Amino acid sequence: MHLSWLNALFLALLANPSALIAAQGDEPVQATLDKADSLLARGKTADALTVYTAAIDKDPQNYLTYFKRATAYLALNRHSAALGDFAKVLQVKPGFKSALTQVAKVKASLGQWDAAADAFAKVEGDVAKTMLASLKDAKRAAEEAEVLRKKGDAAGCLVAVEKAIDVASASSQLRYLKAQCSVMAGHLEEAIADLVFAGKVNPSDAQVQLLSSALFMFALNDPGRAIQQLKACLHYDPDAKACKKSFRQFKALQKQVDALDKAIAAGSWITAKKLIKGTAEKQGVLAATDEQVAQLTTEGLLSAALKMDLPLAIKERACEAFTETKEATAMEHCDAVLAQHDTSLTALRCKAELLLRAENYDGAIDLLNKANEHGGREDDKVQQAMQKAQKLLRQSKQKDYYKVLEVPRDATKKEIKKAYRRLSKIWHPDKYHGDLSKAEQTKKIEAINEAYEVLTDDGLRQRFDNGDDPNAPPDQGHNPFAHHGGGSPFGQPFFFQQGGGGGGNPFGGQHFSFQF
Repeated sequence: MHLSWLNALFLALLANPSALIAAQGDEPVQATLDKADSLLARGKTADALTVYTAAIDKDPQNYLTYFKRATAYLALNRHSAALGDFAKVLQVKPGFKSALTQVAKVKASLGQWDAAADAFAKVEGDVAKTMLASLKDAKRAAEEAEVLRKKGDAAGCLVAVEKAIDVASASSQLRYLKAQCSVMAGHLEEAIADLVFAGKVNPSDAQVQLLSSALFMFALNDPGRAIQQLKACLHYDPDAKACKKSFRQFKALQKQVDALDKAIAAGSWITAKKLIKGTAEKQGVLAATDEQVAQLTTEGLLSAALKMDLPLAIKERACEAFTETKEATAMEHCDAVLAQHDTSLTALRCKAELLLRAENYDGAIDLLNKANEHGGREDDKVQQAMQKAQKLLRQSKQKDYYKVLEVPRDATKKEIKKAYRRLSKIWHPDKYHGDLSKAEQTKKIEAINEAYEVLTDDGLRQRFDNGDDPNAPPDQGHNPFAHHGGGSPFGQPFFFQQGGGGGGNPFGGQHFSFQF
């Protein structure tokens, strides 16, 4: 059904009281005031302001209308505008006690101690005397809180500043002071709440925006909101040096973090390691983050008591990248993460991998079980690591080709061949003079040969690393490498043949062949 144009106009006017006032500009002042009072009573404060303004335009000398509009301004925390209207009330009706009282209360709520005291002095009665006494106590508490902050007494500062805020609840300066002490005490949520309040009361306060930006950037790892705070600071004061400095530093750091995340997402671990560690020409993201945190802590914008998400996230990335690239400090960084966040899936998984390399299979499985208890069952990487750890644990109770050749699990082919040659010389029939029997010596040579065959074949080595022994039953006793031509580093199996005659065969004239 289509509404008639009259119905549409009526609905539009109801939705917009200012339009309604404009449409009925000739209505009596009292009718306009009644509408404003009704809107204010229903919580439509902004609309009530519009209608009160229309009433004032019709009757500029009605001090009660100014008083009511001031009340509406206070409901919206527009204290300066409210004080302006109260001043007009007192111009029209000097000595109006309600206006004098409200002026004193508003100035007290803003922490304007001396101005509030002067205002209360103009109000007669016991109530005014009581308020004046509370005002003096609040002022002393505010001064004490600042002294305690400078001494580093966070707990004492918070007690004192809360007492001051009980009176000066709308003071952005006191909220900022409380936020500073909350940061010192490590109370992040409380600090953010007070800074948000202070920012609403005084949007152009650079110190509020600086502290907020530091907390968003480093404590909450929210660079978007951090940069937003600094942009607001520069909007009100384009020449604010501290905001300019933080803006440049935060943007540069975030650019490094973005590049690091891109490298990790692409699996470019060497690049990721370089971005974390830096080069001779450029500082790495790890050092850059730590340096900025130290600087802001010195300036009182951060504290050691805070749990900071960005530095932790960078350490977590370092733990993973250094584990992937076999960096010597990988364990150190993983432990640093777990010291702050003992359920980090990335750190638990990577430390487990490091323990596997050290052949601490039980320790690795314990860490992965902990990861499973904290969401790891839904993490593919954690599950893959668990499967690998369980296979390696089973495998460790059987044969270990790396141990046979006396090389680490991450040995290169070159290192494996070198180890093979060294062991071949040790166990060579003409060189061995130990206590093993001929049969035991032969078994040793066969084990070395078998290990070499597996570890120099990429496919077989991968199977073994994944916990699948290529020589496990039902192939036990069968040589699976016949098609490889021996795989010896000397090109083909090396045979030692010694017969009778002048050779003096110490093996009783039999023929022995040893494959290396």
